[in-house]
Amino acid sequence: MNVDNVIVLSFSILFVIYAIVEILNIVTNVKVRNTYSEYRDLIKEQNDLLIQDIHYLKTLLGIAIDKAESNNKVGE
Repeated sequence: MNVDNVIVLSFSILFVIYAIVEILNIVTNVKVRNTYSEYRDLIKEQNDLLIQDIHYLKTLLGIAIDKAESNNKVGE
């Protein structure tokens, strides 16, 4: 093999390695983005459930206060 062929072969191998690394980076970025999206959706769902729980607790607290006030009025 002459020098020109070695140079061309070296650049070809480097290009193939570069292409493989770029493809792996793209695949990794897509996986990370999908995972982030899934976690974001789960966090939003948990937040919605917490807001609903807070609403229920406020309702129960209101019922308990009303019950206590009515018991105080009956006892007076």
